[in-house]
Amino acid sequence: MFRKKGDAASAPVETMISKECELLGSIAAKGSLRIDGKVAGDVTTDGDVLVGEGGLIEGDIKAQNVILAGTVRGNLKINGKLELYPTAHLTGDVKVAVLNISDGAFFHGTCEMEKIQA
Repeated sequence: MFRKKGDAASAPVETMISKECELLGSIAAKGSLRIDGKVAGDVTTDGDVLVGEGGLIEGDIKAQNVILAGTVRGNLKINGKLELYPTAHLTGDVKVAVLNISDGAFFHGTCEMEKIQA
């Protein structure tokens, strides 16, 4: 799959929670995060969040862009783009500028579209 330069999937990951890791508590970061393990708490970053297929977040997410291939149970406030891959499972309300839902993805909640902030 080819991505445009500047997309969340092409951004360097600065922090990673591996699949063997479980974190109880909130995460506050400046850069991009990849979650392949489990996080029970809110995730806040100025960068992007990528949740891998085995990743689970039980909490709210505030980020620039989010790619979801795993599971999120919480509300999302995203300044840019939310991509739900076919393996994604999202239960929660979303505020986002751009939403892309692939065939097979699960989304239960409400979505409020906002203009991209320059």
